[in-house]
Order: sequence, then structure tokens, then C-alpha cells
Amino acid sequence: MTQRGRLYVSIFLLSGAALSYEVILVRLLAMTRFHHMAFMVLSLALLAYGLSGVLLAYQRPRMLAGFYTWFSALAVIFAAGSVTCFRMSQHIVIDPAQWVWSPMETISIVGLYLLLCLPVLAAASAVGLAYCRWGTHAGRIYRADLLGAAMGSLGALPALWLPGASALWVPWCAGLMAAALAAVPEKKALATVC
Repeated sequence: MTQRGRLYVSIFLLSGAALSYEVILVRLLAMTRFHHMAFMVLSLALLAYGLSGVLLAYQRPRMLAGFYTWFSALAVIFAAGSVTCFRMSQHIVIDPAQWVWSPMETISIVGLYLLLCLPVLAAASAVGLAYCRWGTHAGRIYRADLLGAAMGSLGALPALWLPGASALWVPWCAGLMAAALAAVPEKKALATVC
């Protein structure tokens, strides 16, 4: 498989992992927080995709210079963040009865949003970086992105049967596989090393 082919598979895996993270996060927030906090996942994902556009606008030349390194690093950040950020978010105390009267509750909600959007920000930045690098093949990237998202949302459904937060290991594994696939050098480069 060519390096670009592995990139398409990586995008497929990363998009699937990001969508499965969001689906699983809806369930986990409904269980651990108040039921209306679960619906913030959609706005959280939109915030992450918007922030990834800002990040790429400012860092595009630097990130394109080491494309595969950055893509793999962002996939690893997604994988690590999908488990770690949720665990850390459980230490943020939110009391809905105080939302109107206490400014500290607003800070807590903003902190929760930013913490939970970090994994999606990393995944969105990696996919956006692929669009920047291979814009002439945008159709193939888009296809891998959409098919991965569809499979990730379907693949998250069986993971919802896992107890507690253990379902987050599904996006963690897929994110690490995407990073590993993108980091593998081409056969020619590998042959010169051996």
C-alpha cells in the first residue's frame, strides 16, 4: 500500500474514532452529569472544528513541512486525550442550581467544554491538515472522512454496552492505529534503511 493509501486509511480510522468518541461522550455525560449536559457534545464538536481551522490558518506552513509527523502526533494526542480528558473532566464540579448566580459555575462550564473538546480538536486538525497537504485529492480525503465517521458512529453502538468509561478505549485504539499507519515510512525509504 502506498503512503497516500495508508493516509486515507488513517483518515478513515481517525474520523471514525472522533465520531465514536462523541457518541460515547453523549452517553457518559448523560450518566455522570445531568442529562441536559449530554447535548453539549454537538456544540463541543463544532467548537473543536472551528478551533482547528484557526490553528491551521496560523500554523499551516510549519505543520505542512513535517506533515506525516504532525498528522501522527495529532492522532496520538486524540487517542491520549479521548481517555485522559474525560477522566480529568470528572474532577470539575458543576452545580446547575448555581449557573445563574455564580460566575464560578460559568468558568467551570467553559473549562469542561475546553477540556472535552481537545481530543476532537486534535482529530479535526489532523484531517484538516490532510486537506491542506493533498487538496488536489480532496474527494478521496472527503470520502475517507465521511465513511470513517459513518463507521465510527455505528461502531460506537456496541461499545455503549461496555461498563462505565471503558468504552473510551475504542476511540483510543483507533486513534493509535491511525497514528501508526501514518507514521510508517514508504517502502522505498524503508528499503534504503535496511
